[in-house]
Amino acid sequence: MTWLYTDTTNHVVLGILSEKLEWLEYLEIFNQKSTADLHFLINEMLIKHKLNFETLTGYLFAAGPGSYTGMRVSEGIAQVLEWQNINVYSFYHYEIPRIIEGSAAGIWFSEAFKGEYFLFNCITDEIELVSKEMFITRINDLETNVYTHFKNDHIYSLVKSPSKIILTGERIKNIPQEIFSQIVSRKKRVEPLYYRSEDKEFIPAKK
Repeated sequence: MTWLYTDTTNHVVLGILSEKLEWLEYLEIFNQKSTADLHFLINEMLIKHKLNFETLTGYLFAAGPGSYTGMRVSEGIAQVLEWQNINVYSFYHYEIPRIIEGSAAGIWFSEAFKGEYFLFNCITDEIELVSKEMFITRINDLETNVYTHFKNDHIYSLVKSPSKIILTGERIKNIPQEIFSQIVSRKKRVEPLYYRSEDKEFIPAKK
């Protein structure tokens, strides 16, 4: 029993999880063409581990938050596998603190491009898109935890105390069994969460 995993919320993360939900292989790819190559990379990884889609237990993926273009890649794979009656379960990155800790206080954030930042309040569940100036003020005024998915040197330069940032992507990499056991047990397929709607996503950023 094995699981395929992808995360295209930022760059491409691809992996195979064992029956015990531990990594058999974990791969991060940072080049710009990685999403275009994802289907080829998945096929190569499955062959390497002597697997195919029919022998998989299911597909796990991060459903956001992320850009429309990036998120459509994992969502497209999910839809194809669902058509083949393969189990598909997904989650949002900002859910990870609660999954690990049971409860969480603070802000989960990510750069949302177009000069905006995505904020999720872990206490109230409020979602906001804010300007760079507002982001800097809100994050640096916080006395609780700050979360984001992956390290970003640009964002780190805006945070006065970068040591307080907890990376949910690193938690997934380092303690997969703890996280995915809960995601699998809830058997939930969440819809992709984009930073903004499609009509707003493809409007050029203001200069």
